[in-house]
Amino acid sequence: MQNKIMVFIISLIITVTSFTFILYIERKIYNPNGSSEVYVAKINKIEKGYVINKKNFDHLFKLEERRNEQIVPNPIKNKEDLMDTVINENIYKNEVVSSSMLSKVDDELDEIDDKREISIKGSDISDVVGGELREGDKIDIMMTYSSSNKVITETKIKSAYVSKTYSSDGSIITRDSQDKPATTINVIVSANDADVLENAINVGKIKVDKVLDDTESGDIKVENDKH
Repeated sequence: MQNKIMVFIISLIITVTSFTFILYIERKIYNPNGSSEVYVAKINKIEKGYVINKKNFDHLFKLEERRNEQIVPNPIKNKEDLMDTVINENIYKNEVVSSSMLSKVDDELDEIDDKREISIKGSDISDVVGGELREGDKIDIMMTYSSSNKVITETKIKSAYVSKTYSSDGSIITRDSQDKPATTINVIVSANDADVLENAINVGKIKVDKVLDDTESGDIKVENDKH
């Protein structure tokens, strides 16, 4: 009886070992480069400018195993590498996230000396890009004012970082709140630019333009005769 049990156990071990070996060989044949776990987009589209944090992470990303030959260079494999980042380009569902698609929020603000946060309220949503601005966007801030017989429009601040946006009832708007227009925006600027902006708000009419790419426009000043 014991011999039969031993034979059965040995046969079972041989069978399991053989099956495991066959699976290993099959994997090597069909996936010779192996696979890795990487983060991919979970929703249809993660828009450029989206700021990633603990609150929205699980809604936006998931960890998946992908064949190495299908993975983009420098893929994100650790959750921590996605935290507190800004998306630099649109990322689409099931697309593997790479480090080139991201920048750290701190890096965006590192070049600003003596940081200050200041609010801008549009008198009309057309003053704030139709109310579509959200955290992580960058804006140019323009001022229009009268001087003598001239109406002058000029750039006051370029590529200001939008830190928060608010609806008309004072509630914070996230990127997922597509149905709420932002009428008040907070920007992070230097102490000097904060003074410039505060003066501009008091002197003239403020309007903002959304920065859509990495190019930086020159200083703009347009003068027209007052009618």
